[in-house]
Amino acid sequence: MSLFDRGYMRNPYAGAERRDDSGRSMLFTLILINLGVFLSTLFTPESLLDTLMLSSGGIRQFKIFQLVTAGFLHVDFWHFFFNMWGLYIFGGLVAPNLGGKRFLWLYLAGAVAGNLLFLILNWYSPVRLLGASGAVFAVMVGAAMFEPNRQFIVFPAPFPVRTRTLVVCYTVLEILLMVSGTQDGIAHLAHLGGVLGVLGVLLAALGQAADHRGQRGADGAVERGAGATARRGSIGGNGIGKAGNGHIS
Repeated sequence: MSLFDRGYMRNPYAGAERRDDSGRSMLFTLILINLGVFLSTLFTPESLLDTLMLSSGGIRQFKIFQLVTAGFLHVDFWHFFFNMWGLYIFGGLVAPNLGGKRFLWLYLAGAVAGNLLFLILNWYSPVRLLGASGAVFAVMVGAAMFEPNRQFIVFPAPFPVRTRTLVVCYTVLEILLMVSGTQDGIAHLAHLGGVLGVLGVLLAALGQAADHRGQRGADGAVERGAGATARRGSIGGNGIGKAGNGHIS
């Protein structure tokens, strides 16, 4: 059983729309936005790209938008392709469960959290960051929560791998590459920061689910109380004359 199959994580107002089309529509919308941005960067002046990429210098100049815009930029076609392929594969497991709005929050939270973690630990470095990997990593972790037992064939492994196993192994690999200090030009910190985005959205979802449970409990108590009052009023009216009217203020 996945985390979100448990009763307290279900949307009490959604019912059958828990797996709705809005999530899948948002998934394709995000892919199209990334495609549009990638194509536009082919004709964008380098000075503008520098403004949109994340850097500590840019944040010092109050270009806070870089925390978001950097998450939609890619270095080249293959960088774009593999990020969008991962978003499509794992997002297809997450988006129908979350719905469009919450899936968008998950994507943005992963991107911003990944960029923030990278920025904090590279504050005095002139290096710049771009890419949707933090967002995609957040979606991957979400897929492991929603569909932990879904199986994938990962080349060159000759056997299927479950989602949670795949995500755990990838996370461990990211940590090892980060600790080893490998200079491969990949922002492993941004990938791992995506986990923080997942945790933020998860905590918000848990809080929302708790509020819904509390509201349903309060509504049920009011209904039960109203029913008991009605029964007492009926008995009072029949057996004690005007006792029912005596409680009206």
